[in-house]
Amino acid sequence: MKDLKKIKHQRQKNITPSAWKHRNKLIILVIIVTLGVLTLFKIGQKYPGVIPFGPSRIQETDGLTNILILGLDRRSEDMAPGGLNDTIIVASINKKDGKAVLTSIPRDLWVTTPKGYSGRVNTLYAVGGTEETSKILSSILGIPIHYTVVVDFSGFKKGIDTLGGIDVFVANTFDDFEYPIEGKENAEKIEDRYEHVHFDSGLQHMDGETALKYARSRHSEGEEGSDFARSERQKRVLLAAKDKALSLGTLANPIKLKELSSVFGASVDTDITINEAKLLIGLAQTVNNNNIVSATIDHTDDKQQTLLFSPKDLTPYGGAWVLIPTNGDFRQVQEYMHNLLFTNQEDGS
Repeated sequence: MKDLKKIKHQRQKNITPSAWKHRNKLIILVIIVTLGVLTLFKIGQKYPGVIPFGPSRIQETDGLTNILILGLDRRSEDMAPGGLNDTIIVASINKKDGKAVLTSIPRDLWVTTPKGYSGRVNTLYAVGGTEETSKILSSILGIPIHYTVVVDFSGFKKGIDTLGGIDVFVANTFDDFEYPIEGKENAEKIEDRYEHVHFDSGLQHMDGETALKYARSRHSEGEEGSDFARSERQKRVLLAAKDKALSLGTLANPIKLKELSSVFGASVDTDITINEAKLLIGLAQTVNNNNIVSATIDHTDDKQQTLLFSPKDLTPYGGAWVLIPTNGDFRQVQEYMHNLLFTNQEDGS
């Protein structure tokens, strides 16, 4: 298994600070809008002909609303009945200071639950479902989780084909020579278990199968081989699907809405109601351009202080490559999250 690369806060040298802030705001806005659209699809599937509007206010704690986003991968190679939550992101919006943060959690983080289960964080959903995953991540980060959105990428294949394909911007050209062929995980010859997938940079039109390979690929060389890059690609697929759905006038077309609700609704599970989805979109629009952050639980930005590391002795972890907290517990991670979310607010700026 390849080592997880140390991913720091996102940097992009060729973008000016003002352009970078604007780009980040757009990313957060479209992600929140995507959650709202997916919620509409889910509700349309679960309650046909009925609109459960729900609460007229957003859940929050001290002005902060946190949304846990889990991207599932149910490939047969995963060997987990519930699928692995390989994409783990917490989107946080603070209405008091207009700050928005997208925090990615490495899938190889080793956790132990109060019930005695130990394993990588990406196995939590298969073992304990949404509630257990939310509780554990809340305790690790030291913040409450108000909402959860679970997206099964396997189900998106049919949905994307129903849309007539999607247009995705591929940031970097890359090759993956170890993309698993479903159903051939135990082929006698190792080379028969994998196929070569290639993507060119630029705007690409993808059908469901291609989009799924783009979102799932994890063994490419270079920066696209990291879990963080994979998470970013999955975000792009989600956003492209949302854009295509809205471009078709879906929400104003009952027939198309019903069709897509049936397809996409089966791939999404969320506790966000319609009213809350609308309010979340409005909240995202209040985000201050100067307070946009995209982070990963791994390194701090200023002191390069390692929050997580991979131990030399992997015996206690079944020989698997894992990440554990540097100081033996998650207090340092919680302090980092607190500073990330509340520093400006406490400074009065």
